[in-house]
Amino acid sequence: NLNRRGCHRSALEVCKLLLSLDPDDPMGALFCIDYFSLRAEEYDWLEKFVDVYKSDNSLWLFPNFSYSLPICRFYLEQNGTSKGLNKVTEKATSDDLMEQALMLHPLILKKLVAKAPLKDVAWTRILKHSFFSSCEAGSPSLEHLINIYVERNFIMWRIPDLQKLLKEAALCVIESVDQKKSDAKDWACVRQEAFSSDRN
Repeated sequence: NLNRRGCHRSALEVCKLLLSLDPDDPMGALFCIDYFSLRAEEYDWLEKFVDVYKSDNSLWLFPNFSYSLPICRFYLEQNGTSKGLNKVTEKATSDDLMEQALMLHPLILKKLVAKAPLKDVAWTRILKHSFFSSCEAGSPSLEHLINIYVERNFIMWRIPDLQKLLKEAALCVIESVDQKKSDAKDWACVRQEAFSSDRN
């Protein structure tokens, strides 16, 4: 297992190879390629991949990509290596992308806080807000994808800078939802359309 050996760059190349052999992805490479990209620090590559990859759904709608893209953008901002934004992240900061991910898949936050675990007392207050406390996946397939993401990626959210990014975005989401409740409904519609239970 290349992941357990810490060979993240090699694992990333294997995922690329699998997708080049069969873009329909029978091996599920799409559900770990973002993780290996981040661990291998291939941030520019990941953003470009999400932009150009063709699938039934835009990749940013999937739980793993929606939460990996803000991390990707965060490190590009930190490293100062971003030389122009592609379509996925045009005019979007890591904060914007993190808020978008939380609005689209709020259930991930609840599971990450428990799994990591994130022990700051602020998380208790955040998770008590109705937007997060009442969130559900809405379909078995989406819940499965969320569980896969949390199980593989929770360790990355132990990094203090990423916890700060996540917490500040969660507080902004709460403020936004309190001011405009229709935002939560709009994102729920996006989620339902992308992961309809009829498709399971």
